Amino acid sequence: MPRIQMLPSRLAELRRVRGLSLRELSAKCGVDFTTLRFYELRMREPLVGTAMKLVRYFDGDLRYEDLALSTPIKDIRKRGREKRERAAPATP
Repeated sequence: MPRIQMLPSRLAELRRVRGLSLRELSAKCGVDFTTLRFYELRMREPLVGTAMKLVRYFDGDLRYEDLALSTPIKDIRKRGREKRERAAPATP
């Protein structure tokens, strides 16, 4: 599984500067507490939608580029499309 490079330290730093616990940040930005914890522990990479929630919440203090997604967006989309195609029932 790819790991995020910059998000953990930047996310933790911004959260602490604002005096928020992980649970408080979770409630304010709409991202599950456990998910945020995994980001800070470098155990999970954010999906694009989740990344955008964080960018919107931190309103300029966190940029999309700060998230340093290790998988290019086009590759994420391609894998999603391939997964949907495999899951679709074969037509006769």
